[in-house]
Amino acid sequence: MSLGLVFPEDISVWINGEEIGAVKGWSSVSQRELYEVQAMEEQEPKALLPYGEHHRVTLDRLSSAAPGELRALSDFRITLKEKGRNVLFSGCEWQEFEEEMGLSGPAVIRAVLTARSREEEDA
Repeated sequence: MSLGLVFPEDISVWINGEEIGAVKGWSSVSQRELYEVQAMEEQEPKALLPYGEHHRVTLDRLSSAAPGELRALSDFRITLKEKGRNVLFSGCEWQEFEEEMGLSGPAVIRAVLTARSREEEDA
């Protein structure tokens, strides 16, 4: 995959360690799965135990030279690099792609993925 046009204010996108393009913005929603522990013949749970977490990530205005290749990926890592920090999502699967065709070819307006884990580090 080759790199599309990247502007200084853009957030660079890396997949499996390779820079593939940039996004104008992104957002994520994290959810934790909880398991209820109940005693026999009790209505209310005695405890809630965490057993999993997942993240829904939305990428806005993804500029990449090969958006079609991105849809074929499964169980991948995506790193979003912006001023001063890197956000890494792993165990990723694509859910949605919203594309439009322009004079310069296809453009991804919005891409949504789910991830099993999220880490942040200073750049």
